[in-house]
Amino acid sequence: MVHTVSWDVVRYHDGGFIADSARLVGVGTTKANLFGLSLVADMFGSYLLTVPATVVLWRQLRADSPHDLVDVLALGGVAYGLIGAVTAAALATAGPPLIRQFAGGSALTSARTVFASDIHAALGVFQIPVVLSGGTWWLGSGLLVRRRWKWFGTYSAAFGAISIGAGVLKALGANLDLAVPATLVFAPIAIWIGWLGLCISKGSDLTPLA
Repeated sequence: MVHTVSWDVVRYHDGGFIADSARLVGVGTTKANLFGLSLVADMFGSYLLTVPATVVLWRQLRADSPHDLVDVLALGGVAYGLIGAVTAAALATAGPPLIRQFAGGSALTSARTVFASDIHAALGVFQIPVVLSGGTWWLGSGLLVRRRWKWFGTYSAAFGAISIGAGVLKALGANLDLAVPATLVFAPIAIWIGWLGLCISKGSDLTPLA
């Protein structure tokens, strides 16, 4: 939530949210630090936090279904967390200096070009390998865990299928940048982690939360 709220503050301009991420180079020096801090929060909240969640769910699945498929699926979850975290950290480091350089009026064209290249590369990683690996894990683990937690499993499988679809569309050249709050886009990940935590703590199906 820290990431999504701060990211929306960075993106908010002239009464709306900036859809084209390359235009964030022009948000000004006052938002440069927030740009970096938001991505650090993204590194921890959206990605690294999913790794222990993945390990816990993997152990639950291995207890019920001791098959190699569970291990392969879990690797997708770990890849999602680690690759996403590294990409967020890289963008948090590279982005703020370019925003300040652009705001300072020096080498405007160079700053805009490098920033656009960096953020498009990062979005390519976020929206193709990260989303596909995470989506595979969410879909597969959701289907396998439905015997234990029906409604969480259904949610996880549906979220995974949608994520895979988005990754495929991006790989085919679709533009996934939308002028909507990032909080809406990232909320399903927070729900997945929180719901899994409740399932683990209660040890039973959480039908009322469906």
